[in-house]
Amino acid sequence: MKPRSISDDDLCSACQHCAYRPGELSTCALDFPALGSQDGYIELCVEFQGQPKYHVVTGRRFKITGCFTDDEAGTAAANAFMDANPGHGVLEVTHDGRVIVASCADKGTPV
Repeated sequence: MKPRSISDDDLCSACQHCAYRPGELSTCALDFPALGSQDGYIELCVEFQGQPKYHVVTGRRFKITGCFTDDEAGTAAANAFMDANPGHGVLEVTHDGRVIVASCADKGTPV
């Protein structure tokens, strides 16, 4: 995963796949599959996921910052995501084969 500079005007800045860091380099869990405009802004991405997703575990709701398949490729991608995004860790490996990643600072909200 190669970090890149993302503007708040970029589509990526509001995407759940992007670890957007204003003023710093940002990363995308999907390695930025988007198409850029002539001026360099990201305006179209088939993988865009704008609404936050949540995962409930042990009676608390956590915001998902990454979701990967529970296989060799998914585990490698999850590890690369966490390496590129310190402070994020595995919340749960689900029975349906997903590795759920969340911010370690997220204490979850009771449900």
